[in-house]
Amino acid sequence: MSAASSARMQEVLLGGVQHYRADRAACQALLEVLPHAAALAARSRSFLEDTVCRLARADTTQFVELGCGLPRRDNVHTIARRWQPDARTLYLDNDPVVLAHAYAELEESEQEAVTDADLNRTAVLDLPLWRSHFDPGRPVDILAVGLLEHLPDESVDTLICSLPAASTLTVSALACENAPRAAAIDEIMHQLTPEAWGRVRDAASLSALLPGLCLHHPVGDGSGPYLATGTLRIPPTSGPYAEHGR
Repeated sequence: MSAASSARMQEVLLGGVQHYRADRAACQALLEVLPHAAALAARSRSFLEDTVCRLARADTTQFVELGCGLPRRDNVHTIARRWQPDARTLYLDNDPVVLAHAYAELEESEQEAVTDADLNRTAVLDLPLWRSHFDPGRPVDILAVGLLEHLPDESVDTLICSLPAASTLTVSALACENAPRAAAIDEIMHQLTPEAWGRVRDAASLSALLPGLCLHHPVGDGSGPYLATGTLRIPPTSGPYAEHGR
């Protein structure tokens, strides 16, 4: 393939094998402005796995992973079902390579599903699989791990407005309090993956974009990019779904 993919770049940074020369070259360019990109990718993946384990042990049985990327050894559904055998998981992505792998792996599963969804153009609750796959009377944990930096503000706003009532949004995002360094990352990523990059935000921007977000690590050391993680809890309402407006 001649163009890099953000999903396959992630695979390079995590030490995987499902990538092409363009992806490896793109990662080399990214490392020039973000030398610890691989460490951040590994930390983000560990956060995802730890979060799913914690939630499943606390009786969460419905999960959605937005921008799921290429399959790993421990995927959301495999972790969740260790603690909740009846757990149901929905994976969303729009990368053709990711979807091909996911469809092949989950083809015969009734508890897991995958759908092609571009979050720049689609509200999650408008997806037919969302309503058919889940019990609307039970909460859903939506995992946006390593996703928000790939979306512009308006797409994040659309996402928040379509979250179901009583659900939880779990976030892990690349953040930076140093504006010039954030701008350098944005510049290279817009060159490498122009259709799949939003921007690196600081803690204040993340909090403003996601009202009610409880950041677990709200600031870095001030000198460089870091991983911001947090949760946004959507209050219950009388109906099964609700808009979470500003």
